Amino acid sequence: MQLPLSASHSEIFKYCEKVLSHVPVNSIVCIESVSNLSRGQAVHFQHVLAGFLRHLLELHNLTYYNVAPSQLKKFVSGNHQAKKSEMMKAVYKKWGFDTDSDNIADAYGLAKLAEAIHNDNTEMTKYELEVVQKIKEAV
Repeated sequence: MQLPLSASHSEIFKYCEKVLSHVPVNSIVCIESVSNLSRGQAVHFQHVLAGFLRHLLELHNLTYYNVAPSQLKKFVSGNHQAKKSEMMKAVYKKWGFDTDSDNIADAYGLAKLAEAIHNDNTEMTKYELEVVQKIKEAV
């Protein structure tokens, strides 16, 4: 189910509750922060959605990390300024996950980042480790 940008706060909150019902207990969640460069009618929607998700994660005592878009780009591609198409290619090259959606590629990268935060002993590149450490320090 995809919400329209015109969705009410109540509809967005119910959507967030539904999404959260699929998150297992003891999960670690990474949420991409809204880019400071974002413009247009979607910005308000993104802020409301992210706020409700964070609120519900806290209510359910789930650990979450805020991830800047540049941090996600660096973790996935090694380049903090990677373009959407480069991110999709990097997700495929790094983890073998293929998608035509840059949003799904970002979500996959966030899941892999959460996994890396959770599994401290995994082998990481220097740039991946830098991102993980910076995110952990920000908590």
